[in-house]
Amino acid sequence: SICIYLTSTKVIVHNVYIPPNLTMADYPTLQIATLLSHHAATILAGDFNSHHPTWRGRRHHSGNSLVAIADALNCTIV
Repeated sequence: SICIYLTSTKVIVHNVYIPPNLTMADYPTLQIATLLSHHAATILAGDFNSHHPTWRGRRHHSGNSLVAIADALNCTIV
């Protein structure tokens, strides 16, 4: 992770890798939510190995978890 200081704010950038084929129990939902819950502007980038119809993939528990976290924390997935 790095912290970028701008004129009036700071942005925290995290790089994440989530291995493919994790079970639902092993998916790091809490860790992702913790990274996104900081009070500063946050960018979470990386290879999530998550699939969801929102980004034209098949539905999978990892994609469902990622979408649910983003919705709960009012984040945007791009």
